[in-house]
Amino acid sequence: MVLAKSSGESKGKKRFGPGRSVLRKAAQDRGRQSHNLWYHYSARLRRDVVLKNDLAFAHFCLLEGDPRVSSYELDPEPIAVVIGHETRTIEYHALVTLRDGPPEIRILESKKTLEENALPAGQSVERAATQAGFRCVRITAELLAPYQQLIANWRCALAFLASCRGVNLKPYATNIETRCRGLHRSTIEELLHGTNAIERPLYQAALFTCLQSASLLSDLDEKPLCASSLIWEVGHE
Repeated sequence: MVLAKSSGESKGKKRFGPGRSVLRKAAQDRGRQSHNLWYHYSARLRRDVVLKNDLAFAHFCLLEGDPRVSSYELDPEPIAVVIGHETRTIEYHALVTLRDGPPEIRILESKKTLEENALPAGQSVERAATQAGFRCVRITAELLAPYQQLIANWRCALAFLASCRGVNLKPYATNIETRCRGLHRSTIEELLHGTNAIERPLYQAALFTCLQSASLLSDLDEKPLCASSLIWEVGHE
């Protein structure tokens, strides 16, 4: 992790990201633990984020690439729930709005979170979340295992999106959707064929925004990202 002042931090200039103080605090919070810190750009949130361990980063990649996700918020304010005559708070990693189904609070499972979210006997985080109108999902390595291909592919996709931060990709996305319209299935190579070579990375990044918005679907949950990856319109499964 680099804490040196970047050129973008000079006086009077806008700097991307959460800043050195957030990174420093995250590093301090690790204490003597040696787990990784991840600093990454979120295309959905349109800002840089700090992920405090490998599980959080894997879940972040899933949130970015899962077409079922409409939107999400990382590290939101704790939820207050009433248990009997006592008000308790639930700390959680992400608040996720799905395209179909109730909103979810997602907790990164660890011994620490289990202790912090301990509730009185006969109660559970899941029950308390249901009372508050949410579905509770405990994020573990085992739960993410079936999504490893999608997660690996979106680690690559996010690199394209990060390189295009600040660029209006909507015109390119519209062009991609038009190219895909009426076709049963197309490969990425076919969709990008004939586009301006200089602008092709923008078209590639725009394609990923189409997948995020679920205007287009893909086989990235099954196969590695490559030129022959399949893309199709909703309804052409």
